[in-house]
Amino acid sequence: MPAELHGGGRFVLSRKDFVPAYVKAFEEGLLQKRADQAVESLGSCRVCPRDCQIDRFNNKIGVCKSGRQARVASAFPHFGEEDCLRAWNGSGTIFFGWCNLRCVFCQNFATSQLGEGAEVTPAELAGVMLDLQAAGCHNINFVTPEPSSLLCWPVRASPADRADSHTLPEQLP
Repeated sequence: MPAELHGGGRFVLSRKDFVPAYVKAFEEGLLQKRADQAVESLGSCRVCPRDCQIDRFNNKIGVCKSGRQARVASAFPHFGEEDCLRAWNGSGTIFFGWCNLRCVFCQNFATSQLGEGAEVTPAELAGVMLDLQAAGCHNINFVTPEPSSLLCWPVRASPADRADSHTLPEQLP
């Protein structure tokens, strides 16, 4: 490997030494605290730059059109990602519905603006993540609306799926 790419070993971590950050947070008792904070933040939502302060906790709908639960349009091993994301068995891709950005050029318009999919609970989202892991995916890849409006969903699902041995890295856009 060329020296300029090697980075003096700073960017190389053996697989046996890798522990995903959410696993460390779970082991340190921080993940549930973060999940609780995420749920609390929905009460007067200021999660995204739209700052609409709608009560998503009680399923009121703001600019993002998202309520308390995640809307999952699809989930599958995705082979169209870059090699470093999909590896050999695909990237465990979960497409979330609704978006607050309103991009006219969005390649996922039906998902982002028409709300394709179904609402799922944190436990159901955790089950989707575990199914993708069981399918051999090398990571979990959240394909989202504007990311800040999504963050509460995987954070809320992670404590539930940690109990069932979810060990894959999670990718947020």
